[in-house]
Amino acid sequence: MTSAVLVVAGTEATAIVLALSVLRMTGSTYWVSAVLAASLGLAMLLGPFGGVVADRYDRRRVLVGVAVAETVIFATAALAATRPWELLAAAALAAIAAVPYGPAQAAAVQALISDERLPGANAALFGSNQVAVLVAPAAAGLAFALVGGRAAMAAIALAYMGAALAVARVHGDTRPDPEPRRGFVREASAGFGELIRARMVFTTTVAVAIMIAVDGAVVVAMIPLAGSFHAGGSGFGIEMSACGLGMLAGSWLGGRLTAHRDPLHVFAAGSAAFGLGIGMVAIAPAFAVVLFGLALSGAGNGLFGTAEMLIYQRHLPNRLMGRVRAAAVSILNGTYALSMVCAGTLIHAVGVSGVFALGGAAGALATAVVVAVAVRPSVRAPEALPAQTG
Repeated sequence: MTSAVLVVAGTEATAIVLALSVLRMTGSTYWVSAVLAASLGLAMLLGPFGGVVADRYDRRRVLVGVAVAETVIFATAALAATRPWELLAAAALAAIAAVPYGPAQAAAVQALISDERLPGANAALFGSNQVAVLVAPAAAGLAFALVGGRAAMAAIALAYMGAALAVARVHGDTRPDPEPRRGFVREASAGFGELIRARMVFTTTVAVAIMIAVDGAVVVAMIPLAGSFHAGGSGFGIEMSACGLGMLAGSWLGGRLTAHRDPLHVFAAGSAAFGLGIGMVAIAPAFAVVLFGLALSGAGNGLFGTAEMLIYQRHLPNRLMGRVRAAAVSILNGTYALSMVCAGTLIHAVGVSGVFALGGAAGALATAVVVAVAVRPSVRAPEALPAQTG
């Protein structure tokens, strides 16, 4: 868990520090756009191939390799980067190096942790990652303001070094089952194929995609929403904090519920809470109600997030976990990016309240999709239960 938190924190801090550094160096928002596009775009495009790496090699070695590579990249940038193209190169290399991490982590957790301990492990991992997502960007911005870009990049390198050391201390067999190599493209395609065949996994992925399709616009709409309630410059930050705190509570509750209940039912409860919370914001008469609705939606996100991971772990063979998870994440990231791109147009078309109403409807639709599967037991038989070790 320590390594995962450090990597998530490093990833979140990377975009902030590199973007601020190149802006200070050039004064150009075009360079900032290029750095962010390199950080986010390459990860999205190459994601499925990261799953192939995760399913070909010992997952622990992959995780250590990623952390060591990131350490070298940011230590070098801290010591030697003096021109904008060098920072752009650092962003691109860091994005490429990080691609196998998520799939390898998912496969390693499935291989190392027994089934009865998975709910608690998922909750702890999801919750701690959310803390990193909340804290790291603000910490990166503060570090940049206080000590400058070079020192901030050195701190990122140290975080990745800590992650490498933490993973290296993990014991247990994380080697994938051997299988013939068929080339990166065909092996990545197998991840998409298994995603479609594994009905429970496919159903929850579709449900998350439905919610994410509007969520990007919801995040953008939160900015003018805060202004409409005269919440001041800190209003958006308070809104994001409400979502984050809700996610922490939801992941904690999700770990406890999935330990004793069908994870598909927990997922449905989470997506329903997400939709209810977002929909509540659309008609909120006061900012306090807005914050309650956002916290409820965050709690729903924590619930369905922990349940979704358990569904993956119980319905996918370990030899394909990395590729299927990478395929799903690439679809979800693409959906979210498209939602962000279309956010301005959507807000202009239906208004801020209309965007939140659509978010509530997306949660309801996602819940309906999951419930439709939950009432069909014949569809819900596990496709391939992985062998777990204690």
